[in-house]
This record gives sequence, C-alpha cells and structure tokens, in this order.
Amino acid sequence: PNIIAGNKIVSIENGCFYKNHTIEKIILPNTLKRIGDHAFYCCERLESIHIPDSVTEIGEEAFYCCKTLCNVKLSNNLSTIKNSTFAGCGYLESIVIPKSVSCIEFNAFTDCILLAHVEIPDGLKKIKKYAFYNCPCEDKVKRKKFFNFFK
Repeated sequence: PNIIAGNKIVSIENGCFYKNHTIEKIILPNTLKRIGDHAFYCCERLESIHIPDSVTEIGEEAFYCCKTLCNVKLSNNLSTIKNSTFAGCGYLESIVIPKSVSCIEFNAFTDCILLAHVEIPDGLKKIKKYAFYNCPCEDKVKRKKFFNFFK
C-alpha cells in the first residue's frame, strides 16, 4: 500500500511508522519540516522515498533497516545526515548528497551492501567514522579529500 500524507502535516514524529511491514511508498507534503527518530524504522517493504525540500531534519535511524528501500531523493535543505539514518538499506545502490549537507554522522549508511555510487558535494566538511561501513563505495569515499574525514 501507498500512503499520501496530508498537506497540513509538519512533522512525522519519532517511531510513527516503526516496523510497519505494509508501506511500500509514502508521498510526503511540501509542508513537512521534520522526520523524527525511528520514524520508518524497519519498514521492510518501503521501496521509495522523496523527501521534499521543506524538510530540514531527519532523525537518527529514521530509515534504519528499510531493506527494500532503493530510491531516495533527499531534501536540498538538510544540513546533517544523522547516525544510522539509512543503515541496513540493502537495496540502495546510489545516493546524491545535497549541497546543503555539511556532515554525515556515524553509521549513516552502514551495511548498505549495494551502495556503490555516492555523489558528495564540495561543501561537505565532515564524514564521521563508519558512515559508509560495509558499503561498496566505502573506499571511493575515503579517497575523497576531507579535512575532518572520519573523526
């Protein structure tokens, strides 16, 4: 099933769809500002997510272990990709990090075992330890020149 969130929603609270095993796609409104911690934690059937540019914050483990998640479009107004946000998204093959992102935190994409392509903007200042651990792109990302890489 697909979910279409109402146009007045400004926040998806912590754990809102925690372990919901039926969601395949969700359409988020342009009024949304925040996606809370664990909001879509272990939504095993979620395949696609388009996060509108109105979103400025995505919580920790928001999409953790969404095993079939393969299509992600991030908001162009995020500043941080938090701890374990997309960890364990086994079907995710590529991601474009928006220019607004200055930090990718610990384990953000850990165990995304098909993640081979990552577009990293020039303005990215920090990638923390294990951000891309156990991903095919890990070595490519390490070769990029970041002053605060893996601190």
